[in-house]
Amino acid sequence: MKTISAHTKSKRGTQVVELALVLPLLLFLALAVSEGASMIRAHQVLNNAAREAARLSVFQQNAGNIGFLQDTATCYLIRNGIRPPAAQVPASCPATAALSTCNSYVVNVNQAVLVPNGGVFIPASQVTVTCGYKLNFLPRLPWFGVNNVVKLFGEAEFRNFWKS
Repeated sequence: MKTISAHTKSKRGTQVVELALVLPLLLFLALAVSEGASMIRAHQVLNNAAREAARLSVFQQNAGNIGFLQDTATCYLIRNGIRPPAAQVPASCPATAALSTCNSYVVNVNQAVLVPNGGVFIPASQVTVTCGYKLNFLPRLPWFGVNNVVKLFGEAEFRNFWKS
């Protein structure tokens, strides 16, 4: 037969108290890591969209075709799960009716940038994609005081083939 000593009785319930103290911290860390990973992924997709539009902007047939290049970047984002506001989705890009990921969204294309190359300047195209990324989890924690939107941007620059 087991006997319960006074020492064992005094430790009873300590695991529940420890769990109650540590669980909110663990949940907060899990949400923060998840939010950070989602934000890093969105930033990478923005960089890739800018790179794709800049890659196409260096060809002669796309000289001055800014609308096509902006639509290309936007469609790239949508195909990869980053959705601009519904009013900015081009008709050429099939979009699902999901909630937008970006609060604000801008694609800037400049095909007249001069970049240095060994003492001379060469013409290049520069594309910048900016997204006001909406955070998912952290703004729901009222005691944390996080802003709802984080400004993310991707930028790419390629040398123009059509100007030399």
